[in-house]
Amino acid sequence: MAQGTWYTFWDFYNMKISFVTTKRLAIPICMILSSLFIQSSSFAQDSKKTSLEQAIQSKQFIFKAQTAFPMRGGMRQLTSEYDLKVKGDTIIAYLPYFGRAYVAPIDPTKGGIQFTSTQNNYTLKAKKKNSEITIVPKNIQEVHQLHLNISPNGNASLQVISNNRDPITFNGYVEALKEIN
Repeated sequence: MAQGTWYTFWDFYNMKISFVTTKRLAIPICMILSSLFIQSSSFAQDSKKTSLEQAIQSKQFIFKAQTAFPMRGGMRQLTSEYDLKVKGDTIIAYLPYFGRAYVAPIDPTKGGIQFTSTQNNYTLKAKKKNSEITIVPKNIQEVHQLHLNISPNGNASLQVISNNRDPITFNGYVEALKEIN
């Protein structure tokens, strides 16, 4: 009977040693796996940053508005798809407007900031921490300037300065424009 008791004691002892060895190996394995995960995610971020920079340089991107900050009044969350598309020399705006208009539009269905401009001045200032784009549409009377400030991760802010309305700012994000044939 002593041998049976002695045998189970050694089984228990070996099991304890095996658990400690496994625990010692688990920590380095977890560290290696987490470092690989971090490296792969940083590679994906660098890839996204590079494609965004190329889209901005080639004027092929879209700004998607998520919140509006009118000059008068509080912030408004946007629930619909509002955007500003830049396709080469063409600027297409479909944005809402909240604020004071000094001149009412002739067509009441033309509310908000909606236009397509093919003649504009496009100025890009690329900095370390962000890109600043100024667009001055020449053939649109109601919009004076568009200022777009884009961070490296794609977050952006768009300020629209109009001739007949109070300025309005939109926050959102910028993506490379995907061409659909």
